[in-house]
Amino acid sequence: MYGYFTYRKSWIRPTVAVSYGWGSRSDYSEREEQLIDLRLRRRGFTYINTEESISDFSLIASIRHDFYWLDVLTYKDHIRFTPQLSFTSGTQKFGFNQKSNTYVNVLRNNSSVLYSSDNVYLDDELKFQPLALTMNFRGEYSMGKFFIQPQFALDYYFPATTDNFSSFFSINVGFMF
Repeated sequence: MYGYFTYRKSWIRPTVAVSYGWGSRSDYSEREEQLIDLRLRRRGFTYINTEESISDFSLIASIRHDFYWLDVLTYKDHIRFTPQLSFTSGTQKFGFNQKSNTYVNVLRNNSSVLYSSDNVYLDDELKFQPLALTMNFRGEYSMGKFFIQPQFALDYYFPATTDNFSSFFSINVGFMF
């Protein structure tokens, strides 16, 4: 879920956005293995039940301004340049739970015996904290139905212990019918 509010009546447009995302996945698998027990020498199966879940709440504050230039090369073109500064904070919760049961088949009487059981529970929960500071530069040149839109972003991710800084560049080119 995502919602935002932008105040459009000032030269600088402030925006506040709130988002919440969640999801889960379950997986069940059966894996046949050759379990070598020096005493029994039996064939066995491992059953793995995995459950993963995620939830994320974010609060984003940003400011931006659109600069426009009309009729630059022709009377039907324009250039727009939009710098935007965004600050993101939030919480993140990732969970991973796995249960493994290993059964061996006793060939003498065709029965299954629980050989071993293993549980893994990992739950990484982060508190509400600053997440990122992003400077985004968007451009657009449009002439008639043709447009080109370059974008460059610089991002600083606060929780990382190393490699906090990242950047990306993208470009969209299109024609509207």
